[in-house]
Amino acid sequence: MPYLGRRLLKSELDSESNNYKEFFSEKTILQNGEKLVCQRCGSQFTKCQFTLLNDTSYCPFCIQMGRCQTDNFLYQKKISKPTNWFQPDALNWKGVLNSYQEAASNQIVEMIKVNGQLLIHGVTGAGKTEMLFKGLEYAFKQELRVALAAPRVDVCLELYPRLLKVFPDISISLLYGKRKEVYQTSQLVICTTHQLLRFYQAFDVMIVDEIDAFPLAGNNVLAFAIKQSRKKISSQIVLTATVTKELSLELANEGYKTMIVPVRYHQKPLPVPELVWCWRWREKLLAKRFPSIVKEILEESREKQESYLIFCPSVEWLLKFHKQLVLQFPSVVIEKVYAKDPSREEKIQSFRGGKIDWLLTTTILERGVTFKGVNVIVVGANHRVYKTASLIQIAGRVGRSSEQPSGHVYFIHDGLTKPLVESIKVIQEMNAKGG
Repeated sequence: MPYLGRRLLKSELDSESNNYKEFFSEKTILQNGEKLVCQRCGSQFTKCQFTLLNDTSYCPFCIQMGRCQTDNFLYQKKISKPTNWFQPDALNWKGVLNSYQEAASNQIVEMIKVNGQLLIHGVTGAGKTEMLFKGLEYAFKQELRVALAAPRVDVCLELYPRLLKVFPDISISLLYGKRKEVYQTSQLVICTTHQLLRFYQAFDVMIVDEIDAFPLAGNNVLAFAIKQSRKKISSQIVLTATVTKELSLELANEGYKTMIVPVRYHQKPLPVPELVWCWRWREKLLAKRFPSIVKEILEESREKQESYLIFCPSVEWLLKFHKQLVLQFPSVVIEKVYAKDPSREEKIQSFRGGKIDWLLTTTILERGVTFKGVNVIVVGANHRVYKTASLIQIAGRVGRSSEQPSGHVYFIHDGLTKPLVESIKVIQEMNAKGG
Protein backbone atom coordinates (compact mmCIF):
# COMPACT_ATOMS: atom_id res chain seq x y z
CA MET A 1 0.00 0.00 0.00
CA PRO A 2 2.11 2.90 -1.21
CA TYR A 3 -0.59 5.57 -1.04
CA LEU A 4 -1.94 5.89 2.52
CA GLY A 5 -1.76 9.57 3.41
CA ARG A 6 0.08 10.44 0.21
CA ARG A 7 -0.95 13.13 -2.27
CA LEU A 8 0.83 12.62 -5.57
CA LEU A 9 1.03 13.74 -9.16
CA LYS A 10 -0.22 11.36 -11.85
CA SER A 11 3.38 10.79 -12.93
CA GLU A 12 4.20 9.53 -9.41
CA LEU A 13 1.55 6.80 -9.43
CA ASP A 14 2.70 3.37 -10.55
CA SER A 15 1.46 1.97 -13.85
CA GLU A 16 -0.94 -0.46 -12.13
CA SER A 17 -2.81 2.37 -10.37
CA ASN A 18 -4.64 3.65 -13.41
CA ASN A 19 -8.15 3.47 -11.98
CA TYR A 20 -8.37 7.09 -10.95
CA LYS A 21 -11.91 6.62 -9.61
CA GLU A 22 -10.24 5.13 -6.51
CA PHE A 23 -8.57 8.48 -5.82
CA PHE A 24 -9.66 11.85 -4.58
CA SER A 25 -8.27 14.44 -6.98
CA GLU A 26 -7.81 18.18 -6.92
CA LYS A 27 -6.17 20.74 -9.14
CA THR A 28 -2.52 21.27 -8.32
CA ILE A 29 -2.79 25.04 -8.74
CA LEU A 30 -5.79 27.24 -7.92
CA GLN A 31 -6.43 30.90 -8.66
CA ASN A 32 -6.88 33.38 -5.81
CA GLY A 33 -7.54 36.81 -7.31
CA GLU A 34 -4.52 37.76 -9.38
CA LYS A 35 -2.40 35.11 -7.70
CA LEU A 36 -1.99 31.41 -8.40
CA VAL A 37 -1.62 29.16 -5.33
CA CYS A 38 0.19 25.81 -5.42
CA GLN A 39 -1.81 23.24 -3.45
CA ARG A 40 1.24 21.11 -2.75
CA CYS A 41 3.61 23.71 -1.27
CA GLY A 42 1.37 26.72 -0.60
CA SER A 43 3.45 29.15 -2.66
CA GLN A 44 1.80 32.07 -4.46
CA PHE A 45 2.87 33.62 -7.76
CA THR A 46 1.38 35.36 -10.80
CA LYS A 47 0.51 33.58 -14.02
CA CYS A 48 2.85 35.66 -16.14
CA GLN A 49 5.87 34.78 -13.99
CA PHE A 50 6.05 31.05 -14.71
CA THR A 51 4.26 30.02 -17.91
CA LEU A 52 5.00 27.22 -20.39
CA LEU A 53 4.68 27.41 -24.18
CA ASN A 54 1.19 25.84 -24.04
CA ASP A 55 0.04 28.72 -21.79
CA THR A 56 -0.13 26.60 -18.63
CA SER A 57 1.53 27.94 -15.50
CA TYR A 58 3.69 25.93 -13.11
CA CYS A 59 4.98 26.28 -9.56
CA PRO A 60 8.75 26.85 -9.43
CA PHE A 61 8.99 26.55 -5.65
CA CYS A 62 8.52 22.77 -5.38
CA ILE A 63 9.53 21.78 -8.91
CA GLN A 64 12.30 19.50 -7.62
CA MET A 65 9.52 17.17 -6.41
CA GLY A 66 7.91 17.00 -9.87
CA ARG A 67 6.17 19.81 -11.74
CA CYS A 68 2.82 21.08 -10.50
CA GLN A 69 1.03 22.97 -13.29
CA THR A 70 -2.42 24.39 -13.90
CA ASP A 71 -3.60 21.54 -16.12
CA ASN A 72 -2.80 18.60 -13.83
CA PHE A 73 -4.05 17.10 -10.56
CA LEU A 74 -2.92 15.79 -7.19
CA TYR A 75 -4.29 12.33 -6.34
CA GLN A 76 -5.04 10.86 -2.92
CA LYS A 77 -6.34 7.30 -2.61
CA LYS A 78 -9.17 6.22 -0.31
CA ILE A 79 -7.42 3.65 1.89
CA SER A 80 -8.28 2.52 5.41
CA LYS A 81 -5.64 2.23 8.13
CA PRO A 82 -3.78 -1.13 8.25
CA THR A 83 -5.04 -3.48 10.98
CA ASN A 84 -1.71 -5.03 11.98
CA TRP A 85 -0.02 -2.04 13.59
CA PHE A 86 -0.65 -2.79 17.27
CA GLN A 87 2.53 -4.02 18.98
CA PRO A 88 2.23 -4.44 22.78
CA ASP A 89 6.01 -4.62 23.31
CA ALA A 90 7.40 -2.49 20.52
CA LEU A 91 10.49 -1.05 22.24
CA ASN A 92 13.66 -3.14 22.34
CA TRP A 93 15.94 -0.91 24.41
CA LYS A 94 17.35 -1.45 27.90
CA GLY A 95 19.21 1.84 28.30
CA VAL A 96 18.75 4.24 31.21
CA LEU A 97 17.94 7.94 30.88
CA ASN A 98 19.42 10.56 33.18
CA SER A 99 17.05 12.77 35.18
CA TYR A 100 16.96 15.54 32.54
CA GLN A 101 16.29 13.05 29.76
CA GLU A 102 13.61 11.32 31.82
CA ALA A 103 11.76 14.59 32.40
CA ALA A 104 11.88 15.42 28.68
CA SER A 105 10.82 11.88 27.74
CA ASN A 106 7.79 12.04 30.03
CA GLN A 107 6.82 15.42 28.59
CA ILE A 108 7.00 14.01 25.05
CA VAL A 109 4.59 11.22 26.02
CA GLU A 110 2.24 13.76 27.61
CA MET A 111 2.25 16.00 24.51
CA ILE A 112 1.40 13.03 22.29
CA LYS A 113 -1.47 12.13 24.62
CA VAL A 114 -2.99 15.64 24.52
CA ASN A 115 -2.02 16.53 20.91
CA GLY A 116 0.24 19.28 22.18
CA GLN A 117 3.35 21.00 20.84
CA LEU A 118 6.78 20.78 22.47
CA LEU A 119 10.29 22.12 21.89
CA ILE A 120 13.15 20.01 23.24
CA HIS A 121 16.20 22.26 23.58
CA GLY A 122 19.00 19.85 24.42
CA VAL A 123 22.73 20.38 24.16
CA THR A 124 24.61 18.52 21.44
CA GLY A 125 24.95 14.92 22.57
CA ALA A 126 22.09 15.19 25.07
CA GLY A 127 20.61 11.94 23.75
CA LYS A 128 17.57 13.49 22.11
CA THR A 129 16.88 10.37 20.03
CA GLU A 130 16.71 8.23 23.18
CA MET A 131 14.31 10.75 24.72
CA LEU A 132 11.90 9.99 21.88
CA PHE A 133 11.73 6.24 22.52
CA LYS A 134 8.97 6.21 25.15
CA GLY A 135 6.89 8.67 23.15
CA LEU A 136 7.28 6.59 20.01
CA GLU A 137 6.39 3.42 21.92
CA TYR A 138 3.24 5.07 23.28
CA ALA A 139 2.27 6.28 19.79
CA PHE A 140 2.77 2.83 18.26
CA LYS A 141 0.66 1.17 20.97
CA GLN A 142 -2.12 3.65 20.19
CA GLU A 143 -1.74 2.74 16.49
CA LEU A 144 -0.81 6.33 15.68
CA ARG A 145 1.15 7.20 12.56
CA VAL A 146 4.44 9.06 13.11
CA ALA A 147 6.75 11.15 10.93
CA LEU A 148 10.31 11.86 12.02
CA ALA A 149 11.63 14.51 9.65
CA ALA A 150 14.91 16.38 9.41
CA PRO A 151 16.17 19.03 6.96
CA ARG A 152 19.33 17.08 6.06
CA VAL A 153 19.63 13.59 4.65
CA ASP A 154 22.65 12.73 6.85
CA VAL A 155 20.44 12.99 9.94
CA CYS A 156 17.86 10.64 8.40
CA LEU A 157 20.55 8.14 7.42
CA GLU A 158 21.79 8.07 11.01
CA LEU A 159 18.34 7.79 12.59
CA TYR A 160 17.03 4.99 10.36
CA PRO A 161 19.29 2.09 11.50
CA ARG A 162 19.06 3.18 15.14
CA LEU A 163 15.27 3.10 15.13
CA LEU A 164 15.14 -0.17 13.19
CA LYS A 165 17.20 -1.68 15.98
CA VAL A 166 15.08 -0.45 18.90
CA PHE A 167 11.71 -0.97 17.14
CA PRO A 168 12.35 -4.20 15.18
CA ASP A 169 8.66 -5.10 14.81
CA ILE A 170 7.46 -1.67 13.65
CA SER A 171 7.14 -0.90 9.93
CA ILE A 172 9.60 1.93 9.19
CA SER A 173 10.22 3.73 5.90
CA LEU A 174 13.15 5.93 4.92
CA LEU A 175 12.51 8.63 2.31
CA TYR A 176 14.94 11.08 0.71
CA GLY A 177 15.67 12.36 -2.77
CA LYS A 178 18.11 9.69 -3.98
CA ARG A 179 16.36 6.73 -2.35
CA LYS A 180 15.34 4.29 -5.10
CA GLU A 181 13.22 1.84 -3.07
CA VAL A 182 9.46 2.06 -3.68
CA TYR A 183 7.66 3.55 -0.69
CA GLN A 184 5.31 1.27 1.23
CA THR A 185 2.86 2.44 3.88
CA SER A 186 4.50 2.29 7.30
CA GLN A 187 3.71 3.36 10.84
CA LEU A 188 6.92 5.40 11.13
CA VAL A 189 8.27 7.49 8.26
CA ILE A 190 11.80 8.86 8.58
CA CYS A 191 12.34 11.45 5.89
CA THR A 192 13.80 14.76 4.82
CA THR A 193 11.42 17.67 5.27
CA HIS A 194 11.12 17.98 1.47
CA GLN A 195 9.49 14.54 1.32
CA LEU A 196 6.62 15.77 3.50
CA LEU A 197 5.36 17.65 0.43
CA ARG A 198 4.07 14.27 -0.81
CA PHE A 199 1.92 13.67 2.29
CA TYR A 200 -1.42 15.22 3.21
CA GLN A 201 -3.00 15.06 6.68
CA ALA A 202 -1.21 11.74 7.18
CA PHE A 203 0.44 11.89 10.58
CA ASP A 204 -0.87 11.81 14.15
CA VAL A 205 2.58 12.69 15.50
CA MET A 206 5.04 14.99 13.75
CA ILE A 207 8.62 15.06 15.05
CA VAL A 208 11.07 17.49 13.45
CA ASP A 209 14.75 17.17 14.35
CA GLU A 210 17.16 20.10 13.87
CA ILE A 211 14.29 22.57 13.48
CA ASP A 212 16.71 25.48 13.03
CA ALA A 213 18.91 23.88 10.35
CA PHE A 214 19.31 24.74 6.67
CA PRO A 215 17.33 24.37 4.45
CA LEU A 216 14.35 24.34 6.84
CA ALA A 217 15.05 27.53 8.78
CA GLY A 218 13.14 30.42 7.21
CA ASN A 219 11.79 28.23 4.39
CA ASN A 220 8.06 28.82 3.92
CA VAL A 221 7.65 25.85 1.56
CA LEU A 222 9.04 23.38 4.09
CA ALA A 223 7.09 24.96 6.94
CA PHE A 224 3.94 24.46 4.84
CA ALA A 225 4.94 20.85 4.13
CA ILE A 226 5.22 20.10 7.84
CA LYS A 227 1.87 21.71 8.60
CA GLN A 228 -0.13 20.15 5.77
CA SER A 229 1.26 16.64 6.30
CA ARG A 230 -0.06 16.57 9.89
CA LYS A 231 -3.61 15.55 10.68
CA LYS A 232 -5.83 18.38 11.88
CA ILE A 233 -5.73 16.87 15.38
CA SER A 234 -2.12 15.85 16.00
CA SER A 235 0.94 16.53 18.13
CA GLN A 236 4.25 18.08 17.11
CA ILE A 237 7.64 17.71 18.79
CA VAL A 238 10.60 19.77 17.56
CA LEU A 239 14.21 19.30 18.65
CA THR A 240 17.44 21.25 18.39
CA ALA A 241 20.61 22.09 20.28
CA THR A 242 20.69 25.69 19.10
CA VAL A 243 17.69 27.90 19.75
CA THR A 244 17.78 31.57 18.78
CA LYS A 245 15.70 34.15 20.63
CA GLU A 246 13.64 34.62 17.47
CA LEU A 247 12.85 30.91 17.17
CA SER A 248 12.05 30.62 20.86
CA LEU A 249 9.62 33.54 20.66
CA GLU A 250 8.02 32.23 17.46
CA LEU A 251 7.38 28.80 18.98
CA ALA A 252 6.09 30.29 22.23
CA ASN A 253 3.59 32.39 20.26
CA GLU A 254 2.41 29.19 18.54
CA GLY A 255 1.73 27.56 21.90
CA TYR A 256 4.80 25.35 22.24
CA LYS A 257 6.00 24.26 25.66
CA THR A 258 9.79 24.10 26.14
CA MET A 259 12.00 21.52 27.87
CA ILE A 260 15.69 22.33 28.33
CA VAL A 261 18.23 19.52 28.65
CA PRO A 262 21.52 21.25 29.60
CA VAL A 263 23.70 18.14 29.95
CA ARG A 264 24.86 15.34 27.71
CA TYR A 265 23.50 11.87 28.28
CA HIS A 266 26.76 10.85 30.01
CA GLN A 267 26.60 14.07 32.10
CA LYS A 268 30.17 15.13 31.26
CA PRO A 269 30.72 18.79 30.26
CA LEU A 270 30.67 19.97 26.67
CA PRO A 271 34.17 20.43 25.20
CA VAL A 272 34.96 24.16 25.13
CA PRO A 273 36.61 25.23 21.84
CA GLU A 274 40.14 26.60 21.89
CA LEU A 275 40.75 29.73 19.83
CA VAL A 276 43.91 29.35 17.73
CA TRP A 277 45.34 32.40 15.99
CA CYS A 278 46.53 31.81 12.41
CA TRP A 279 47.51 35.05 10.72
CA ARG A 280 46.25 35.37 7.11
CA TRP A 281 45.16 31.76 6.75
CA ARG A 282 43.53 32.51 3.38
CA GLU A 283 46.69 33.98 1.87
CA LYS A 284 48.76 31.07 3.14
CA LEU A 285 46.50 28.51 1.51
CA LEU A 286 46.41 30.48 -1.75
CA ALA A 287 50.21 30.66 -1.73
CA LYS A 288 50.39 26.91 -0.99
CA ARG A 289 52.07 27.56 2.36
CA PHE A 290 50.58 25.16 4.88
CA PRO A 291 49.73 26.98 8.15
CA SER A 292 52.39 26.00 10.68
CA ILE A 293 50.07 26.09 13.71
CA VAL A 294 47.69 23.63 12.05
CA LYS A 295 50.62 21.41 11.12
CA GLU A 296 51.75 21.35 14.76
CA ILE A 297 48.29 20.30 15.95
CA LEU A 298 47.99 17.56 13.34
CA GLU A 299 51.52 16.23 13.86
CA GLU A 300 50.73 15.73 17.53
CA SER A 301 47.44 14.12 16.53
CA ARG A 302 49.19 11.71 14.17
CA GLU A 303 51.50 10.55 16.94
CA LYS A 304 48.49 9.83 19.17
CA GLN A 305 46.54 8.27 16.26
CA GLU A 306 43.61 10.63 16.82
CA SER A 307 40.84 10.99 14.27
CA TYR A 308 39.89 14.47 13.08
CA LEU A 309 36.89 16.03 11.42
CA ILE A 310 38.24 19.13 9.68
CA PHE A 311 35.73 21.78 8.64
CA CYS A 312 36.39 24.20 5.79
CA PRO A 313 34.20 27.22 4.98
CA SER A 314 33.47 26.22 1.37
CA VAL A 315 34.15 23.50 -1.18
CA GLU A 316 36.76 25.77 -2.78
CA TRP A 317 38.74 26.07 0.45
CA LEU A 318 38.19 22.39 1.21
CA LEU A 319 39.83 21.37 -2.08
CA LYS A 320 42.80 23.69 -1.51
CA PHE A 321 43.31 22.52 2.06
CA HIS A 322 42.92 18.85 1.17
CA LYS A 323 45.52 19.08 -1.59
CA GLN A 324 48.11 20.57 0.76
CA LEU A 325 47.20 18.30 3.66
CA VAL A 326 47.81 15.16 1.59
CA LEU A 327 51.26 16.48 0.63
CA GLN A 328 52.14 17.26 4.24
CA PHE A 329 50.93 13.92 5.65
CA PRO A 330 51.30 11.24 2.94
CA SER A 331 51.04 8.33 5.40
CA VAL A 332 47.68 9.45 6.84
CA VAL A 333 44.41 8.31 5.26
CA ILE A 334 42.73 11.62 4.39
CA GLU A 335 39.43 12.07 2.57
CA LYS A 336 37.09 14.93 1.73
CA VAL A 337 33.29 15.04 1.57
CA TYR A 338 30.83 17.74 0.56
CA ALA A 339 27.16 18.07 -0.40
CA LYS A 340 27.44 16.99 -4.05
CA ASP A 341 30.03 14.27 -3.46
CA PRO A 342 28.59 11.11 -5.11
CA SER A 343 30.43 8.96 -2.53
CA ARG A 344 29.23 11.00 0.43
CA GLU A 345 27.42 8.21 2.29
CA GLU A 346 30.22 5.69 1.76
CA LYS A 347 32.92 8.09 3.00
CA ILE A 348 30.95 8.96 6.13
CA GLN A 349 30.54 5.26 6.93
CA SER A 350 34.25 4.64 6.26
CA PHE A 351 35.22 7.45 8.64
CA ARG A 352 32.82 6.11 11.26
CA GLY A 353 34.37 2.65 10.83
CA GLY A 354 37.93 3.92 11.30
CA LYS A 355 39.04 3.41 7.69
CA ILE A 356 39.69 7.16 7.28
CA ASP A 357 41.91 9.06 9.73
CA TRP A 358 41.03 12.65 8.88
CA LEU A 359 37.89 13.71 7.05
CA LEU A 360 37.62 17.18 5.54
CA THR A 361 34.11 18.52 5.16
CA THR A 362 31.92 21.59 4.88
CA THR A 363 29.03 22.56 7.14
CA ILE A 364 27.01 19.59 5.79
CA LEU A 365 28.36 17.57 8.75
CA GLU A 366 27.92 20.29 11.35
CA ARG A 367 25.03 18.44 12.98
CA GLY A 368 23.06 15.22 13.15
CA VAL A 369 26.01 12.84 12.77
CA THR A 370 27.95 11.02 15.48
CA PHE A 371 31.53 9.78 15.31
CA LYS A 372 33.04 8.05 18.32
CA GLY A 373 36.25 9.62 19.66
CA VAL A 374 36.52 12.33 17.01
CA ASN A 375 38.30 15.68 17.37
CA VAL A 376 37.52 18.83 15.42
CA ILE A 377 39.40 21.59 13.62
CA VAL A 378 37.54 24.49 12.03
CA VAL A 379 39.71 26.14 9.38
CA GLY A 380 38.91 29.84 9.04
CA ALA A 381 36.42 29.80 11.90
CA ASN A 382 35.96 33.56 11.51
CA HIS A 383 34.59 33.10 7.97
CA ARG A 384 31.10 34.54 7.47
CA VAL A 385 29.63 31.09 6.76
CA TYR A 386 30.08 30.12 10.40
CA LYS A 387 27.17 31.45 12.45
CA THR A 388 26.90 30.98 16.21
CA ALA A 389 24.65 27.93 15.84
CA SER A 390 27.01 26.34 13.30
CA LEU A 391 30.02 26.66 15.58
CA ILE A 392 28.11 25.25 18.56
CA GLN A 393 26.94 22.31 16.49
CA ILE A 394 30.42 21.68 15.07
CA ALA A 395 31.98 21.72 18.55
CA GLY A 396 29.26 19.31 19.58
CA ARG A 397 30.65 16.55 17.35
CA VAL A 398 33.34 16.00 20.01
CA GLY A 399 32.98 13.98 23.21
CA ARG A 400 29.66 12.34 22.43
CA SER A 401 30.71 8.85 23.55
CA SER A 402 30.59 7.88 27.23
CA GLU A 403 33.86 5.98 26.69
CA GLN A 404 35.50 9.12 25.22
CA PRO A 405 33.54 12.07 26.65
CA SER A 406 36.17 14.70 25.88
CA GLY A 407 38.37 15.78 22.99
CA HIS A 408 39.87 18.71 21.14
CA VAL A 409 38.00 21.50 19.36
CA TYR A 410 40.20 24.07 17.62
CA PHE A 411 38.79 27.22 16.04
CA ILE A 412 41.51 28.42 13.63
CA HIS A 413 41.04 32.14 12.92
CA ASP A 414 42.76 35.42 12.12
CA GLY A 415 40.28 37.74 13.80
CA LEU A 416 37.54 37.37 16.38
CA THR A 417 33.93 37.50 15.22
CA LYS A 418 30.66 37.73 17.14
CA PRO A 419 29.76 34.07 16.37
CA LEU A 420 33.15 32.90 17.68
CA VAL A 421 32.72 34.72 20.98
CA GLU A 422 29.02 33.87 21.36
CA SER A 423 29.42 30.17 20.59
CA ILE A 424 32.03 29.70 23.31
CA LYS A 425 29.92 31.72 25.75
CA VAL A 426 26.82 29.59 25.09
CA ILE A 427 28.78 26.35 25.57
CA GLN A 428 30.20 27.62 28.86
CA GLU A 429 26.74 28.72 30.02
CA MET A 430 25.24 25.31 29.25
CA ASN A 431 28.06 23.63 31.18
CA ALA A 432 27.27 25.91 34.14
CA LYS A 433 23.53 25.05 33.97
CA GLY A 434 24.31 21.37 33.89
CA GLY A 435 26.47 21.66 36.97
